[in-house]
Amino acid sequence: MGGMEGRFSRQVILPQLGEEGQRRLGEARVLVVGCGALGSHTAAALLRAG
Repeated sequence: MGGMEGRFSRQVILPQLGEEGQRRLGEARVLVVGCGALGSHTAAALLRAG
């Protein structure tokens, strides 16, 4: 699995994601503006997702 073993192994085996999709997720960046009620939940969910 070329460097994607371990933590992300279950995601890599999904045909919808694969190694290419996992690589793209790893390179992605997210900006959450305004951490009110919805923003703080979204930020926490993104943090847990890795």
